[in-house]
Amino acid sequence: MDDELAAEARRRGMPKAALIRLLLRDGVAGPCGNDPLDAVIGRGDGHPVDDIDAAIYVR
Repeated sequence: MDDELAAEARRRGMPKAALIRLLLRDGVAGPCGNDPLDAVIGRGDGHPVDDIDAAIYVR
């Protein structure tokens, strides 16, 4: 496995340690990661507002 990692790192032009970190990150979080904002994207009505602070902080 070490030889395969070294060969892949050379192919990608990166240190083997960086490749291992990349593979671990993708294996644990998935290729795109888990962004907590994904749960709220698209939940609004999509209408523009005149005062963004009022819309967000409900003054």
